Amino acid sequence: FHRAWHHVAVTEITIDNTRNSQPLRVELADRLVRESDDFSLHVVSQDENKTCLEGSTHESESPETSAVSIALCRSNPKEVYVVPRHGMTHLVFPSTIWTTLDALPGPSVLDVVKEQHNLLVAMPRDTFKILHLHAMEELAQGGIDVEGNIELAKTINASMWG
Repeated sequence: FHRAWHHVAVTEITIDNTRNSQPLRVELADRLVRESDDFSLHVVSQDENKTCLEGSTHESESPETSAVSIALCRSNPKEVYVVPRHGMTHLVFPSTIWTTLDALPGPSVLDVVKEQHNLLVAMPRDTFKILHLHAMEELAQGGIDVEGNIELAKTINASMWG
């Protein structure tokens, strides 16, 4: 979604157990970072399926501005997944993140990330995949023009997806 939805990140995991005659138990450790040298976040809402956090950077971008507010909502993985024998499981965990540096389509960064995350998780899986494939096609079509130097443009564009 990097071209269509700049504030969305998706983690996808496919677990292939098709060669195994026994169910496969997979435990996932959820290691959400809430503190770094650059920012601090705190949980504002959390349930079994979603965690929303907000916070700010420790320093401002310039002396004339205040610290940047950050909000994110992300889907929570379960602690354990069981993949059936001879089966496969595909997991999708969308996240949304906005800051006060973004042009906000709503009253606050927290309201925007909650709304966008709700749209993502409500979206049918096929629609989600189609949007992703369309965004990837747009990336593949793109290129860099170097006026007056077609050889340099070819070299740059070839290195982008080599």
